[in-house]
Amino acid sequence: MKQYISEEDSLGITITQNFDTDQFGDLELLGIFMQMKELKQNWWEGIGTGGTITGRVLVSDETIFLGACDHIFYALSLDGQEKWRFKTNGEILEGPAISEDTVFFGCNDYKLYVLNKRTGKEKWNFKAKNKIVDVPVYHDNRIYVAGCLDNNMYCLDAQTGREIWRFHTKEGTVSVPLIYNNHIYCGYGDNNFYCLDMDGNIVWKFAAKNNIAAWPAAFWNNKVYFGSWDCNLYCLDLNGNMIWKFSASYPVLCPIVVKGKVYVGSWDNNIYCIDAETGKIVWKTDINGIVSGSLAVEDGKVFSGSSDNNIYAMDTETGRVIWKFITKGFVAQIVSFDGRVYAGSWDCNLYCINAKSGDLIWKFHTSLSSPSKITPPASFMPKSAQVIWHPDTEGKKKTREDEATIADYGEFSGTYIDTTKSDYLGVKKKGYVKKKEF
Repeated sequence: MKQYISEEDSLGITITQNFDTDQFGDLELLGIFMQMKELKQNWWEGIGTGGTITGRVLVSDETIFLGACDHIFYALSLDGQEKWRFKTNGEILEGPAISEDTVFFGCNDYKLYVLNKRTGKEKWNFKAKNKIVDVPVYHDNRIYVAGCLDNNMYCLDAQTGREIWRFHTKEGTVSVPLIYNNHIYCGYGDNNFYCLDMDGNIVWKFAAKNNIAAWPAAFWNNKVYFGSWDCNLYCLDLNGNMIWKFSASYPVLCPIVVKGKVYVGSWDNNIYCIDAETGKIVWKTDINGIVSGSLAVEDGKVFSGSSDNNIYAMDTETGRVIWKFITKGFVAQIVSFDGRVYAGSWDCNLYCINAKSGDLIWKFHTSLSSPSKITPPASFMPKSAQVIWHPDTEGKKKTREDEATIADYGEFSGTYIDTTKSDYLGVKKKGYVKKKEF
């Protein structure tokens, strides 16, 4: 059992939060996801170093670009062979943007990196005030750096990196912006979905009741669509007025709209197909686990990863599962392009799969074989205590009834699970941390 995250001293007992990230089908990782699911919190901001791939790939000019939590940005050929790599000083949690001969990506070392996409040579970098955890966007010789944990979205000159303006939110950052008809649509951590002009001024904003899921938002027929951790999928007109909302039992993630249908995943383990005009459900499919952050749609199929370690392909008309492909870790993001599905996994591999048949074409392993650790939300932690006692001297024995219900005398060494709250009673059912005996 690997132990990280935090320690605190409580009643003289050292409390350590324990998570085993070596086996990602085990209860520990699922427990973290379940806790975040209950709290309606994101998970990707707390990912540490390892071989895990959490972001989306980008395919351009017969090259596949991707970043990983091993601090390396990779360029691969279409047959999965490495062309070049670029080393950073932090985890790369999401995919890049491309412009002509340039590739842009953000990093946990607070930097936006700008490379020659053919050679991997650095052109320039821009340093923010905190981690950059999401995809930058290129538009009209400007690069928009959102997903920055300093609560700013930056607009930079794409040639020089000069800051043109920044948009600041008081609480939380924005995610991936979408630029449409000379307006910028974005939202995330302060529960607002924004429409900005091209100078970064607010045109209007729409308030949800929790974080916005828009990386980026989707557009169709002069309507904008996004999910929220308040368990709703929203459809607004371009003046910010709500047309309809669709409610699930858990957070609704970022949607895709194709041919009048909205495809969206929820943390209730379902993929939904919703009529884009009316908000009425067409079908839903349970994929047996927490849905990946992004879906992909191509050639009559919708693709998703799941915390059951499978990649699913479903029929866009019926939701019927056409095929599924098993990996050894959670698949956080899916991209489909030119008859192939690209899926990075927590097991340190990028999988390239035939979109029609579900057969593996190739896989690429990152530089580290140990998956990344992930920080769980502290406010919903079942705590494991490492307790070490020494024999009391004669006449000074004390009970410990006030300390974690342990009432022995003398020496004790072991681990307990705090089950004093009802939330923690169903350990196996909910996937919380398992008891480990010494």
